[in-house]
Amino acid sequence: MNPQQTVPSSGPTKVEPPTPQHPFIGTAPAVYVKTWDFGDSVVSIVLQSTRGGKPYWSRRVYANHNGFWKMEESYHTTIQAALQMQYVPDQKWETSRAGN
Repeated sequence: MNPQQTVPSSGPTKVEPPTPQHPFIGTAPAVYVKTWDFGDSVVSIVLQSTRGGKPYWSRRVYANHNGFWKMEESYHTTIQAALQMQYVPDQKWETSRAGN
């Protein structure tokens, strides 16, 4: 067997800093979510978007510890082949914020 050396990831894609036109949003919106409930544990796969960066897949495992749910593992994989995500304002939201 001849294992090959892999190139380490450069890390997550950079995201544009917040501006008055594009304020900081604490959580990236989920585009797709799938969960599997195993009783005392839950596995989730989520496709999440970013603003100014590339979307990514996240996989998380949660476990119930005496009635308290705890995230046990979390993995994120940036979709390198995807185009960079752009902010598209919601016209209804922007209009209502402007007082119109």
